[in-house]
Amino acid sequence: MKTPFPTICLLGIASLLAPSLSFGQCDFDVNATIQPIVDGNIYCSYDTITLSTPDTFDTYQWYYNFSDSNQGGTAINGATEQSYTATAGEFGFVYFYLEASKDNCTEASSTILIDTWAFLSPVVISFPQPQYCRGDSSMIAIGSGLWENIQWSRDNVPIPGATDSILWVKESGTYVVFASPSICPETELTSGLGPSFTFEGPEIPEISQSGDSLIANSGPNYQWYLAGQLIPDATGQNYIPLASGDYTVQVSDGSGCTVFSSPYTFVLSSLENTKAEAEIQLYPNPASDQVILRRLPKHVNRIELVDATGRILRQTNITNSGTSWQANISELESGVYFFRLWHQNGLSFRQFVKQ
Repeated sequence: MKTPFPTICLLGIASLLAPSLSFGQCDFDVNATIQPIVDGNIYCSYDTITLSTPDTFDTYQWYYNFSDSNQGGTAINGATEQSYTATAGEFGFVYFYLEASKDNCTEASSTILIDTWAFLSPVVISFPQPQYCRGDSSMIAIGSGLWENIQWSRDNVPIPGATDSILWVKESGTYVVFASPSICPETELTSGLGPSFTFEGPEIPEISQSGDSLIANSGPNYQWYLAGQLIPDATGQNYIPLASGDYTVQVSDGSGCTVFSSPYTFVLSSLENTKAEAEIQLYPNPASDQVILRRLPKHVNRIELVDATGRILRQTNITNSGTSWQANISELESGVYFFRLWHQNGLSFRQFVKQ
């Protein structure tokens, strides 16, 4: 059996609820704006935003809400003026709206959405290997993304001038990078704990000159070179050059690492030797079967036949050098070749053409 519900009762209930319906029924609108206006309403976390209304009301209360609704939000403490200023990062992703009253009637504005950029920390890409020797280098770089204000640090100390996205590592230590996303350049992010490198072996040697001797530091094991060519038995910390030229020294310490010095140019002060070197003659040139070297300097100890790429094709050690020397070149292909002569005054080169 159904019990009818009198219509008069429904009208009575409606009359009781009528006062609450006055909210949102005001004869004015509430307009709210935000400054600055940016694309997509996406701000950097440090950006300052100002919410305001152009109209004058009796009371103001600004709210935030995590859903797109101008009802049921959270009142912002102290935000009871015609405008409200905040930092975007305080809220992240949120909707704002304003409730304003006038003549005992309250109305709410439409919502205003703001969002803030969120960034991943920069990632350092490295290419590790089992061992690094002093003088080696390894590249590290920031991964994907557009970055500004880059600064690399080693063991928590900024590296002067290390402000590019790529860094060549040459020293032991732990490396991190600080950088800012290009879209929010005042936001500083760090890669955190970075890759670590250890460089072993002797220190890179330096060559100095004392009188007629060249002296290397570092060590403890040495090998001297002239113009990139190993000098036999030149294995001491000091070396007395017998020729002008560019000298380097290689040092090792048993770690499995060897390092080279920078070249050191040594000039032998002997006009007689310089003149003798200039008088070396080669003929015939071009040649097909044999070539002859005449007026060789004293104490020539080695002659090397070298092709145009620098490859040594033949090497002859000379114990009793005379004033001339000849070589059979009949088996060579046509092209340009060199003789490299090691002698008391250093290195001499003579070029010839094989027909």
